[in-house]
Amino acid sequence: MEVSNREKTIKQLRQEVSFLEDYRSRNRATQMLRKVDVIEAVHGIRTDRDLSCTIMNNKLKISAQAEKLRRYTDKYKRKVQNKQFSDDSKKFYRELGNKVKGIERPPKKEEVDTFWRSIYEDPVEHNKDAKWIEEVKERIRSLKVQDMKWYEITAREKPTIGKPQAQIQYLIFG
Repeated sequence: MEVSNREKTIKQLRQEVSFLEDYRSRNRATQMLRKVDVIEAVHGIRTDRDLSCTIMNNKLKISAQAEKLRRYTDKYKRKVQNKQFSDDSKKFYRELGNKVKGIERPPKKEEVDTFWRSIYEDPVEHNKDAKWIEEVKERIRSLKVQDMKWYEITAREKPTIGKPQAQIQYLIFG
């Protein structure tokens, strides 16, 4: 099976990276040295530069394999869901609805009350003299009916407006 092979490859690469990084940090345990010797022989590591390159290369391989595994599992999951939907859509939706994750540790009633009371009951004074409020009030006062423009849009020009109509008028403020 592809999933187990990829998982084994990722596990092996992670072990190699771990051993090589321990070796680079001067951890020289006897059992680890044997495994590092095998890894060095396989990858042809002769210098510290080769060691660093092998570690980086293995890290890149791990991320690539993990991404392939994720794509494969997502593809497999979609395939199973599509088959389940085509076989029994009612059961599919029922199971899909059951996958809603519940709250594991809900907050205590006192915490919820305190939170919402702090929002609703504490008086907040906003800047009533803000410049933008005055600008909006002035625009509204200066607005005249003559400033409003009517545009006609036919159903042919705008077909996405629901039911086709001969003409649709929109009021746009200038």
